[in-house]
Amino acid sequence: MPNLSYTTNIPLGTDNPQTSAGQFNVNFTSIGSIVNQDLYGFNDNNGGLHQQVTFGIANPQKAPPTPPVTPPQLFINFKDGAGNTLPGSLNELFFYSGDAAHSQNQYVSASSGSVLLLGGIIMKWGSLNPTTLSPPNTVTYASPFPNNIFSVVITVANFQYGTTTQNYRAVIPGSLNGFSFFFTGLTTANPINYIAIGN
Repeated sequence: MPNLSYTTNIPLGTDNPQTSAGQFNVNFTSIGSIVNQDLYGFNDNNGGLHQQVTFGIANPQKAPPTPPVTPPQLFINFKDGAGNTLPGSLNELFFYSGDAAHSQNQYVSASSGSVLLLGGIIMKWGSLNPTTLSPPNTVTYASPFPNNIFSVVITVANFQYGTTTQNYRAVIPGSLNGFSFFFTGLTTANPINYIAIGN
């Protein structure tokens, strides 16, 4: 979108209307350009409704909102909530609502990471190379769930079914900070991947 010209404080009480006419035309043209960027424009049955939402490139000098964030803010940034620079320094979409535990801390773009989804659902993921089959191995999330843990699912990597045993793994839900698990039916402690859902 081009740099839009706009003249403020017109007309002054002492202005000749003919002097301000050109400025009015520029202002109205700029307003129309803004409306037509993402909204259905004037003289349209859908006038005022969004067709899309377009974000500009985030200024690296502009810091994201500092929690607590009220009302919620949807914005773009080139760093995640943990301060990690995103791949290629691309600008991605973030949603902050409430305190840091419910917004900023839930964005970790890493192999063991976390994301806040619309509707307040939080998803966490990661992997672990266990050192033992038993006792239980412990996983700590990149950031804790603020309220609840709904589900934890793990998968075993590099596993091949044997002829007499099957693969079983038990998950102990644990706390908002992480969970524990152990293997049965395996002779080696294979790496695991996990996904956890909560809020």
